[in-house]
Order: sequence, then structure tokens, then C-alpha cells
Amino acid sequence: MPSNLGVVEIPALAKVTGDLYNQCQIIAKHAPTGFQKLVTKLRLLQGTLNTFADDVNSNASFFEKMDNDRKQTFERTLGTCLATLQRLKEILARLKGFETGYGKVFWQKIKWATQRTQIEDIRSRIMVQTCNLSLCISYIGNALLARIEKAMVLAMEEGEQVVISTESSPVRDTDSVVSPISPAQGVVELPANNEEECEIDIIQEVRARIR
Repeated sequence: MPSNLGVVEIPALAKVTGDLYNQCQIIAKHAPTGFQKLVTKLRLLQGTLNTFADDVNSNASFFEKMDNDRKQTFERTLGTCLATLQRLKEILARLKGFETGYGKVFWQKIKWATQRTQIEDIRSRIMVQTCNLSLCISYIGNALLARIEKAMVLAMEEGEQVVISTESSPVRDTDSVVSPISPAQGVVELPANNEEECEIDIIQEVRARIR
């Protein structure tokens, strides 16, 4: 792994995530609940990456403290995260092809049922990748964990508010979580059950592994 991995790739990935988050925000009004939750997960991922970038920039020996297995897992997670974001970018590009403006008409026009499975899969992968990034560097200590945990809780709370605000939307879906690919040993897998409960379980697991 290059010594400048954290200095270069993490901030770059955070920027890509932020750009996609902003694009999603533009079309999020009157969007189905599943898409609204994706926006929340993107915000969480961006916050996590920014937190890591800050710590890398302020700690020259950040990656030197990692053993080889952890470095490989970290690098692999960054790669899968980038691939997931690329998939989302391609989907957003297709959605922009509908020249109907944004809002209720837009979401009725694109036929949400044809996009839902892909969006849910991307959303669940982003959540797992965010958690795995946290676990990869959990050795840093409780200070960074507390910052990540706070970001996760805030994003979850924001997601609940978004769902409430869209209850009157005519475009609805019944959310389900699509299980991601099987993770490597020591990497968290998102079970195909209630997503909010999974998020709480993940926070508890991150806390447990760092102590």
C-alpha cells in the first residue's frame, strides 16, 4: 500500500462522495423513502471519510501503526467503496436523462420500481463499507470512535426526519435490505433484516471491538 494512501485517496473519495451527495440532494425532494435513506448513508460516509482524512493529515505515522492484514482490508474496502460510488454515479447519470424537472413528476416519470433494487443494494453496501472503514482503524482510540459514532447517530436521526417529511409523497416503496457480498474475516456484514436495528448493532460492534 502506498504511504500516501490516506493523504491522497481518502480526501479524494470524500470529495466524490460529497459530489454525489449534492447531486442526490437536488432530486431528493418528493423522492421515495428508499432514495431518501440513500442520501442519509452518503452523508454518513462523507463524514466518516472526512474524519479519517483529518486524522491522517495530523498523524504522520497513521498507517505505520497498521499491521499488513489491516492495511489490506482497508485498501480493499476503499476499492469496493469507489466501485459502489461509480455505480451510483452511473445511475444518477441515467436519471438525469429524464428532462422533466424535479419533484413529484420526476419520480413518477422514472418509474421507481425499476430503480429500487439497485438503489437499495447501493445503500446497504455504503452502510457496510462505512462500518468496515471504521473497524479498520479502530485501534486509534476512543476519541476518533466517538466522533464517528456521533456522525452515525446524527445521520440516523436525520434519516428518520426525512422519512417523516416524505410520508405524504405519492411515490412509495416498502423498504428491504439487499444483502451485500460476503465480507472477509473480521469485516462486518449487513444482515437482511431491519436496517435501523442493524445500524444500532453496528455502532455497538464498533464500540466493542475498540475496547
